[in-house]
Amino acid sequence: MKMRALVVSGKGKLKAIGEMLAKNGTYAADVIPPAYSCDRERLVVIIASLKSSMPDSFRRFCQELSKDKAQNVALIVDGKEADAKMVSGWIAAAGANVIDNVLYFPVSFFASFSKNLTPDEITKVNEWYDAVIAALN
Repeated sequence: MKMRALVVSGKGKLKAIGEMLAKNGTYAADVIPPAYSCDRERLVVIIASLKSSMPDSFRRFCQELSKDKAQNVALIVDGKEADAKMVSGWIAAAGANVIDNVLYFPVSFFASFSKNLTPDEITKVNEWYDAVIAALN
């Protein structure tokens, strides 16, 4: 499947999730804004540490995710539900389909420096990914 995992976070665990998911797709994990623009991706997974005030480059990227760039967008979020809804609104307004199944993945300050995912965290992400793929088919 043509898929991209895009990360906007300095937290090691979230970067590790991006790299893990990218193995399932056509492209490697990248940052936002990506080095190469999205082009008819079947699925874009945005992995982000969200705050009520996000960088302007992130907002612009989300507001430009039309169907020509991404058919479906799924979110893995370290942040509040209200912030995830704000980002989902930007993406939906641009025209891409936003997957309702948001994975909330809180990373504590002390765990943010580690890139090692626990077996439970790997299972949680894989189960979420399988559910998202099943919903697309």
